[in-house]
Amino acid sequence: MVFTKEWYTKNFHPKGMLGKTQSASQKLKNSIKMKELWAKGKIIRKDFEPWNKGLNKNNDIRILNFSNKLFGKKFSEDHLKKLSLSHIGQKAWNKGLQTSKTKKWYHRLRKTKKYYEWRIAVFERDNYTCQICNTRGGYLEPHHIVSIKEDKKKALVINNGMTLCKECHKKITWAK
Repeated sequence: MVFTKEWYTKNFHPKGMLGKTQSASQKLKNSIKMKELWAKGKIIRKDFEPWNKGLNKNNDIRILNFSNKLFGKKFSEDHLKKLSLSHIGQKAWNKGLQTSKTKKWYHRLRKTKKYYEWRIAVFERDNYTCQICNTRGGYLEPHHIVSIKEDKKKALVINNGMTLCKECHKKITWAK
């Protein structure tokens, strides 16, 4: 099935579902059906191209005018207050995302020189050998015996670390 403008105009009302609501079960059914069609390769949108593809403010006057309207625009205190009130109760789009500013201390620890030195010391002590399957070399990872989340003081203690290959580390980490 190839979706073209003719197919849409023939099979759908011009306003589509505008003003209508769907039940949660109907939305789920539609979603599953569309995913199945997409997976089978029956949905091909050959004629769909966004109106602004390849355009920017250097080569299109519409985008230039729009960006110029907003450039340097200052909102009044009253308008800012209304905007703030209108967003009460809304969840931020980036809520819960891990960024460099919001990462936990143990994520930042792994970027320090002391952690890097601890890692090398653990590898050298174990002779670059996985302590479970005894494979030497390959992709090795240091593993904290006592989790650094449980005890911060043991985070950089060499005796709290062991060398594991990637597969063994997955087994131990995800088994918990």
